[in-house]
Amino acid sequence: MWLLALMLVAHAFPASAAAGECPSPLPSARFGVLPWLTGPALQVWVRELSDHLRRVACIDARFGGEVDFAEHIDAARTGRYAFLIEPAHVGLLLVEQHGFALLGVERPGAGEMALFVMADSPVRSTQQLQGRTLALPHELALVSLAAARRLQQLDVQVTYAYKPRHDYVLADVVAGQADAGGVYTPVLQAVATRERGIRILEVLVPRDVPNGVLVARRDVPAALREQVLEAMISFKPSPQAIGPTVAAATPEHRRVIDRSIAVYAEMLATQLANESGSSGP
Repeated sequence: MWLLALMLVAHAFPASAAAGECPSPLPSARFGVLPWLTGPALQVWVRELSDHLRRVACIDARFGGEVDFAEHIDAARTGRYAFLIEPAHVGLLLVEQHGFALLGVERPGAGEMALFVMADSPVRSTQQLQGRTLALPHELALVSLAAARRLQQLDVQVTYAYKPRHDYVLADVVAGQADAGGVYTPVLQAVATRERGIRILEVLVPRDVPNGVLVARRDVPAALREQVLEAMISFKPSPQAIGPTVAAATPEHRRVIDRSIAVYAEMLATQLANESGSSGP
């Protein structure tokens, strides 16, 4: 299913001063994004990135995304998108199983995946979540898979409350509808919580591990890949935007992703296979 809020096209925005230097019509490219991070801030990020790609790379960038993970990966696999900006476990799955090329990684230090509570919560450790409610985004999100694995290691039983987006997770914890949450930490700064404060309970995927990646279909021309990667590297979103900023992927980045993210890509692949099998005839 398409998320209409992300069906943004660069030519819908005001042209920049550099647009006169671009060919007419502009070459277009489709970009895929999983639209469950945080609605308004992600829309700002998409709009700013679209305009940046138009100004810097002369590309008419068309964004779309499927809410359902299986639909999203199937859309990628069948060629709907030339480029995808993905959580690391989804990107690794596309690289390993569907022949995509890893172009870029989220800049180190941009954010981490973590469990959190309100500052005045009596919960002081992950073990103390026993019997409590944990709010998470989609059950196949990176932070959700990491949380499930960590709780299984600790033999801690919780009630999972899955939400459509990361900002909804934060809202549930702030409202007292969940005892703790798991999110991509930049989201914690997107909602005002100064009255009570937030406390990180445990980091699940640290900042030095790329949480997001930029991948491309193998049939995308090398010149276009390089053009998009260079534009992505120079992109600096505003404070109102939440989305990854990209550095060129190196062999060391790939080793870190394989070491830290491969287990979640495997969990994702297994769950998708189970869902496919259960929905069959």
